[in-house]
Amino acid sequence: CVDKLCKNFLSTTPLIALLGAKSMRPRHWSLLLKTTGAANFTPPCDDENMLLGGLLELDLHKFSNEVEEICDQASKEEKMETTLQQIEERWSSINFTMTPYKQAGSDDVPLLGFN
Repeated sequence: CVDKLCKNFLSTTPLIALLGAKSMRPRHWSLLLKTTGAANFTPPCDDENMLLGGLLELDLHKFSNEVEEICDQASKEEKMETTLQQIEERWSSINFTMTPYKQAGSDDVPLLGFN
């Protein structure tokens, strides 16, 4: 019995480390709670005084693949959010202008420029 408890704890420890990532948003915790079926668990985004015992009660070792997938998803979403923010910052400072370009014997064609 003690051997099994130790093995479960050892397989849970890396999962707890993954869940400690700043990329874990409330939506990811909701997904985790749905996956584990935990009804009385308050995630750290809602309870800053959450104790380790609360996480251990989720029996994360039973859902290790799912927990890893949720944490991986959270990490990838954070990277996308960061990239999108950088793109938005970069493009927000660019002003596009349209100037007419005239060529003999043809209609006006707009010429796109930026500064």
